[in-house]
Amino acid sequence: MTLERVGRGLGWLGSAAIIGLSLVPGSLRPHVVSSGHAEHFVAYLATGLCFCFGARSNAERLATLCGLAVLSGLVEIAQLWIPGRTGELGGFVFSSAGALVGTIVSHVAARISTRPAKV
Repeated sequence: MTLERVGRGLGWLGSAAIIGLSLVPGSLRPHVVSSGHAEHFVAYLATGLCFCFGARSNAERLATLCGLAVLSGLVEIAQLWIPGRTGELGGFVFSSAGALVGTIVSHVAARISTRPAKV
């Protein structure tokens, strides 16, 4: 199994977890850290990293970033109709920032790993 397939698989699992945990009523959602914004950032960072390590090109990394930002916006809007949840701009911003950092880190890692060794 290749790194691409593992990365994509973990990315889809992360996306499913984000959607599932974001759309349950507030009383049912577990809290991992005290700050909801930190949870948003870390969840989207990890998911973005997984997808981007499975990416074959910078275009796929950019598509991942855009897709996760759209997902974040849609989830925040959907939360307006879920009991005990509030959709907020801050959640969107921190989620998108996490996806951006994950994309940048994976891009830098890809560049380093493909750089020819100096002798």
